[in-house]
Amino acid sequence: SVGLKRQMVASPDLEPLATPAIPRAELPGDYVERLRSDLARMRETLDRLLNTPIDRAPQIDRLYALLHNIRGPAQSANHEIVTRICTLACGILQRHREPDDSILRAVKAHVEALDIIVAHDLPKDGGALSQQMVTQLESLAAAARG
Repeated sequence: SVGLKRQMVASPDLEPLATPAIPRAELPGDYVERLRSDLARMRETLDRLLNTPIDRAPQIDRLYALLHNIRGPAQSANHEIVTRICTLACGILQRHREPDDSILRAVKAHVEALDIIVAHDLPKDGGALSQQMVTQLESLAAAARG
């Protein structure tokens, strides 16, 4: 890892995260419901970023924070596929301080993959379908990173 970090920009119009960063040893029983809530927030954020003229920095930081806070509990639960997809999407956002729409669409593909995993309750290791999805996302992330 290059060790790049996004600096979070505070914005009073953003709601608190549904999935707070939690200690690695704990995984709340309502994690999947909170994950669904955070995925909905990510879709809304991406929709705003791609379709309305807004100050992008707070929204992009919000998107990064949501992905990052999903990754931690997933990693604790050994949910390899969710962890990998969030890591890839975070990597894209770390490398692009001011991502254009093509970069945001790459991140959106990662969010859509997370939606599929949650909607179909795919296994932690993902199985063959999830592994194929991650392989494609890795290629997309590599291209987006430039």
